[in-house]
Amino acid sequence: MEKSKTVYSTCLGCVGNCGAIYEVENNKIVKVRGDKDHPLTKGYMCPKGMAAEEIRSAPERLKHPLKRIGDKGEGKWAQISWEEATDEIADRLAQVKKEYSAEAVAVADGFSGVLSGLDPDVGKFLHLFGSPNRVVDLHI
Repeated sequence: MEKSKTVYSTCLGCVGNCGAIYEVENNKIVKVRGDKDHPLTKGYMCPKGMAAEEIRSAPERLKHPLKRIGDKGEGKWAQISWEEATDEIADRLAQVKKEYSAEAVAVADGFSGVLSGLDPDVGKFLHLFGSPNRVVDLHI
């Protein structure tokens, strides 16, 4: 028996958190529409949000970290563990900080929606790292 339901939520396609209504059948999104009652987005959904199920279930979607094993542009990659990936990123950030200072690291983000660039995790990371360099382009 097919289970069907309507789910009122926010889009998870980016950090904008636009109001979304999902029609779900057998745990698969079959229709997406913007929520006209959402106080900021008022029914608007971008193409990325409308393609939520296509993106979520795409067979070529990356599900594991990859590390380049060839020269840049060769397209040669190897799957690595999440621990290896986070260790390598942390090592590279530490190297940049040591060689050039924390201010050599910057984050730029821009989007519309509920959060509009105010993601606290990004700010907390930059603060703890020691960089004041954040650019937020608000599109409210």
